[in-house]
Amino acid sequence: LKFDGSAFWESMQRTIDLTSDPAELAELYAELSFESTMRGAMWKVAPDWTLVSGWIQQALELAREDSRPYAYGLVGKAMLEDDISAAERAIAIAERLDDVELLSFGLSAQSANAQLTADFATASDLARRRLSLVRRLNDPDHLALIHWGSATAELALGHLEDAEHHALRHEAIAARLTPHHEVHAIGNLVTLDEAAGRWDRLHERTEWSERAVAANAGTPCVYNPRNLLSSAVACAALGLD
Repeated sequence: LKFDGSAFWESMQRTIDLTSDPAELAELYAELSFESTMRGAMWKVAPDWTLVSGWIQQALELAREDSRPYAYGLVGKAMLEDDISAAERAIAIAERLDDVELLSFGLSAQSANAQLTADFATASDLARRRLSLVRRLNDPDHLALIHWGSATAELALGHLEDAEHHALRHEAIAARLTPHHEVHAIGNLVTLDEAAGRWDRLHERTEWSERAVAANAGTPCVYNPRNLLSSAVACAALGLD
């Protein structure tokens, strides 16, 4: 949750080295592959993705096909390989198990893949299905991710009011977690302002952007340079040097 990829990877590998039970190994490989793909920004230097693919394969080989670890391995596969069928299978398992967290991440992977193929209507429908699970969740990191995904999906359809609602909900939750969460919080709002051409409002966020990016300098994230670039674009649009 602190996006310390090296510490996470080392501790998980050590745990795997001390484990021989296939069911426990399946759970460990599933968690390792899922977190590594879902939190890509926790790697200061990106891992060899063929290695991550190997972790996913281990999870899928060791876990029962109807189990939670197997489904998390599928979610990792869906995110790493843009595999729509893997996401669909994970969702089916989650629904059968009534596992709300797993269902949420399966829907997230499927929504992200729909966005990649420019199927924005489907991405929005999936994000709304995920949003319906909020009342059953209490993890602020997970809730922040749901509202971030909803803001992104609504913005892709040009639904500015709905996108802003979710961006503000995301900011209210995420900005108080870690520096990386805060960069996402401001980044979501900046992206919305930029899309709407609200240069005055975007410019007003410049100091916050600079402070948040500086605090997050140790964590690679596309929002670090993007937030600063958007602030520069706002200055140019307003005629400010």
